[in-house]
Amino acid sequence: VQRVDDVDGAPRFAMLETVREFGLEKLAGSGQEKRVRQAHAAHFRALAEGARESLAGEDQPAWLSRLEDERGNLRAAIAFAASENDAETALSLVASLFWFWYLRGHYREGRMLLDRVLARFPDAPEKSRLPALLSSGSLAFLTCDYGRAEMLLAEAAELARALSDKTALASALRYLGSLSRERGDVERALALHEESGQLSDEQGDVRLALREQIAHD
Repeated sequence: VQRVDDVDGAPRFAMLETVREFGLEKLAGSGQEKRVRQAHAAHFRALAEGARESLAGEDQPAWLSRLEDERGNLRAAIAFAASENDAETALSLVASLFWFWYLRGHYREGRMLLDRVLARFPDAPEKSRLPALLSSGSLAFLTCDYGRAEMLLAEAAELARALSDKTALASALRYLGSLSRERGDVERALALHEESGQLSDEQGDVRLALREQIAHD
């Protein structure tokens, strides 16, 4: 086992793949593997949820580096949660990582994991699915998959209205407006952006408007 400090001096540890495989075999034979993996998933869910808001602040560079270092662990946590039918954990993880995937340009990975989890849990509670739908639809738009984006964002907008979630609705409408703009439907784009802006103003959510504008410019 080797210690390799990250850019902030925090200790990390690496090992040969053969040593890792041996350790996994021992863990599987110990009868404690599920408990350990549950603790692992819980830890990285907390990390992702903590990063969600921090990525909009002055500590953004440090958080981006930290999440980049933990990509393998985050993927493992998502896969385990999905395999254990833990919809809440899986959906929270993929939705919380949207801004990381966006800012680092990991669009393909983000879309793959979001779509995989959404397909795995089609009957999850609407409140849990909504952020993942928004995230997946946003990445689909950013990668110019407009048909997929419209389907996901329309569903997100419908759920947001049903849940009276004005912040989520403003975000969905803003992306739908940008989608209409890209398709040349200026009139619909203006109407959707106007409704989105009114909702953001009602919520006093200046940061949402700024973040969404950055994503669309």
